[in-house]
Amino acid sequence: MPTEFDDSQHFATFKGTGAMRTGNAFDVRWSEVTLAALRAAGVLDNMVDGLSPPTTDKLWLDKNLDPAVLKAWDPVGLAWTKVSFSTALMQPSTYDPQRIAKDAFDTANHSFRANITGALPRPALNKMRDTLSALDLMTSGSLDQAIRRREATNSDASEVTAKFQEAFSECADRGWALVAPDGTYPLNSRLTAGKPLSLKGHSETGTRLQWVSGAASSGVRVAVSASPRPMVFEDLTLETFGVAAGKALDVDCSGLISGGLIMPRAESHANISRLLIKGASGYTVNGWDVGVDLISCLSCTVRDTRINGVYTGAYGSVPQASRGVRFGGDGSPTSLDIRGLWVSAVNEALETIDAEGIYLSGFEFVTVNKGITTVNTLNESVLTASSGHIAFVGTAIDIERMAEFDINTLSLYNVANPAEVIGMKIRDCARGRIAGNHFQRTGTTTIYRGIIIESGNNNTIEPNIFDVGNTGQPIEIQAGATNTDVHKQRFLNANAFPIIDAGSNSRFEEFPSYGGNLNSIYTGPGRARQVHTLVVGCTGGPADTLTGVAINTGGAIVETFSFDGNTALQTFTSPNLGLSFQRRKVSGTWGSWGPKEAENGSNANGKYTKLADGTLICTHTLNITSVVGSTVSATWTFPISAVAAPETVTTNVPSASLGSIFSSASGKTSTQATINLRRNDTAVATAVEVTMIGRWK
Repeated sequence: MPTEFDDSQHFATFKGTGAMRTGNAFDVRWSEVTLAALRAAGVLDNMVDGLSPPTTDKLWLDKNLDPAVLKAWDPVGLAWTKVSFSTALMQPSTYDPQRIAKDAFDTANHSFRANITGALPRPALNKMRDTLSALDLMTSGSLDQAIRRREATNSDASEVTAKFQEAFSECADRGWALVAPDGTYPLNSRLTAGKPLSLKGHSETGTRLQWVSGAASSGVRVAVSASPRPMVFEDLTLETFGVAAGKALDVDCSGLISGGLIMPRAESHANISRLLIKGASGYTVNGWDVGVDLISCLSCTVRDTRINGVYTGAYGSVPQASRGVRFGGDGSPTSLDIRGLWVSAVNEALETIDAEGIYLSGFEFVTVNKGITTVNTLNESVLTASSGHIAFVGTAIDIERMAEFDINTLSLYNVANPAEVIGMKIRDCARGRIAGNHFQRTGTTTIYRGIIIESGNNNTIEPNIFDVGNTGQPIEIQAGATNTDVHKQRFLNANAFPIIDAGSNSRFEEFPSYGGNLNSIYTGPGRARQVHTLVVGCTGGPADTLTGVAINTGGAIVETFSFDGNTALQTFTSPNLGLSFQRRKVSGTWGSWGPKEAENGSNANGKYTKLADGTLICTHTLNITSVVGSTVSATWTFPISAVAAPETVTTNVPSASLGSIFSSASGKTSTQATINLRRNDTAVATAVEVTMIGRWK
């Protein structure tokens, strides 16, 4: 029978209507008879035969060849290719279940038809997803069972790698997903694909790709240069026996860049879920150089993924110079969305380069030198980080050139004992918000600097909790920062001046260490009331009335009330000296300081009282030696000067008898008056009481 049915040797007779002797019969190949029978049964109802190809949604029986060849359109290779049994079953599905249901429903009778007319687009089995199992290629000897039973050894690595690479290439070319069932797969070189590829395992710890050589060329690399499609990597363990052994998962779409843009933009997407990336033994022995490297991918998501790095010593020691996740490259990568990422013992947990949007939540970065680092060329990026924990050695968050950022509800604490650690460093960022974070110092860190804003504008520090030790510095606003808005903070412990301001035109609700010019304190919208505790050397404060020397500002408190940028009121209180002053800002100009209530003082020229309404009262007693029958004059220099000649200067000689003595004042100026005395009874030194009432402002 095999000989009789050899399609290349024999024909079947196909008879039309009428008797065979009429000539209404002809010979056809057995394959053509079989296909014709299937088409008659409705299985291949979308098959078209002829010399010219049909539309690409049909099957084509190409009769340019003998025997005729059944072909289907390959959307990846953009060509008509021969249909085999495997490709007929495994090619991408085009069937539409909604259309089938619609065609099967009889709208007139409100019932489903027993028979569905019209053929399905697929010639055979319609599959909801197209996959290839890696085990389908591992049929050499006992390899298949060894993998399934987790009995594969390092000696199988070359064969397993070759089979895996074959599966990678096949799936990348055809657009299939590669499935790696439960098992441990020993590998000895990098697995690569030149087109988009999806790789799926059985579970995070069930499917283990293990690079036994530990070479830097280990890991999975997908370098996309054509036919972009979304890619999925999920439910896998990627582990290495080496130290800084390459990149566990390397997705590079830079080959799609044209004119600085990734084309088409919407398709270069990677979805990463439930990966475990680690060394194959102890955490002080081996690990990857980069866990996940996403280069020039427009959009990526990372979900529930764990990345273990390498410590230089025991837990809590400084980690190796490596990265957990890196996202960047040319082509303006758009969005990185991370939820549930756990990274341990790496130099940088997350680094982004020129990414337009970074969104993190529910993350855990444990014993890392740097937690989040962003490097941007232009101010066009957005960062949102919330509900996370960073246990760091150097700097928890270091961001620059962000157009907007929101960092909230994070717990940041150091786990080693370096000389200095920094919670957040902000450079050239605008419209940022820092709120509800906890800065915690542990160990014997010399200095914990909580938030440093080096430069940028219109950033806001809302309430946070600082437990940084009495040598720490919770907040520092440097000279390059403008319009920083600092709300009331919670300092569990800190040094005497927990906030340092060298910035320009910033606003503070509670700012306990101001050392600049009081004229520069912000007045205007956004802060109706501000409180500053001053350090020694602060300028612009009130001067001592008598000496003209500025009053010691150390420990003084200035309270500023603003109506707008041109109208404000300041009060200056020195608890150490028991003095209080105030001044007004009118039409944008600060007036002179004066006592808030009454100021009293004295010197060799007498006593004075300055009232808050501007009234100045000076008193003194002059001893004038009289000459009988003559007028004697003396000059009284006021204990402090008035703003103009006083309206009133009075004199009094309380011990003299009426009519025997006369006193008066003349020659009044803002600084002195002439006191005149005439005594007719005797020549003697006479005490004359003098009073001046004028204005100090």
